[in-house]
Order: sequence, then structure tokens, then C-alpha cells
Amino acid sequence: MDKIIKVEVYGIGEELLGSCCSNKKESHSNCSGGCSGSCQTSKSCLQAFEDLKKFLEDSDIKDNVSIKFIEMDSKALREHEEIRELIKRGFDLPVIIIDGIVRYYGGISTKLVCKDVEELLEYYSKNK
Repeated sequence: MDKIIKVEVYGIGEELLGSCCSNKKESHSNCSGGCSGSCQTSKSCLQAFEDLKKFLEDSDIKDNVSIKFIEMDSKALREHEEIRELIKRGFDLPVIIIDGIVRYYGGISTKLVCKDVEELLEYYSKNK
């Protein structure tokens, strides 16, 4: 298959990621998966992105995925109106867009991104 799934991660590279509760109004009982005591990790957004990128590059789907990190400084926010609007609506960075669709926000899950890419590749393969 020659389809390339485009993964774009919009975030602030040096910002530390919450493990699941980036919105302080949320409690652990509202988290969708894997809370471990503390809502903050020592991993930066850029480190989490690099982990995701390496995971995808080491996977069976490496030839069918492209991944890019977009640093969301003030200039980038002016250039990416769709991300600015998401932030205004309460979405937290990082925002992950897969094949043009906002899929995740507020964190980076390697397993979920990989699963989405695999499902899209399967869909495109069946619907040529």
C-alpha cells in the first residue's frame, strides 16, 4: 500500500505533560485510562513526541506514516487558526491531528496514535 498517514503534533516542546489530568478541574476518576498517583510527569511534550516518533519508526507501519511536531509559539498560533480556535474552546496542547482530523489533545499516547494509524491504513486498503 502506498498511502501515507500524516500525523501532526501541535505543542509547546518544553512544557511538561500531565499524565492524564492536564485540566486541573478534572479528577482522577474522570481520566480515561492509566492515572498513576500524580498528574504530572517529568516528560516534556517534545520528549513524548520523540518517543512516539521512534515507536512509529520502529513499527511495521513506518513506511506508511509521516510525523511532524509543530512548536506552538505565538507566531505559530497566528499561522494556525484551527489550533487557536481549539485552545479557545478549552482543548489543551498538545493537539494531535491524524489525516486531517483532530484525534487527541492534552497528551500523547503512543498506543492510541499507532492504533488509529493502523485502522486508517486498514480502511484505505479495503476501500481503494
